[in-house]
Amino acid sequence: MQKTNRFVLPRRVLALCAALWLAAALALAPGLALPARADSGDLDQITRYELTVTPQEDGTLMMTAALDWLVLDSDSEGPLEWVQIGLPNSAAEQLAPLTNTIP
Repeated sequence: MQKTNRFVLPRRVLALCAALWLAAALALAPGLALPARADSGDLDQITRYELTVTPQEDGTLMMTAALDWLVLDSDSEGPLEWVQIGLPNSAAEQLAPLTNTIP
């Protein structure tokens, strides 16, 4: 009988590889989603929403939100005068607009 030198991965290693593959697939799935679309009755549409989180050395997080907003209909209900998107909670210490379009 001839002996073969076959490499067989233990079940734990295979399970870990499967778990890592699944985690990577789930992490990439939002980027593969279809772009947002507006229905005919919508008044506006957010065409881009990005949230960047940068850990700081002291353990805090620097979070920057950027969005592009498109007004689709300002006639049927009048112009939009205010909006609350991604408002921080009471733990936020420093708030600063990064563009002149934010009062």
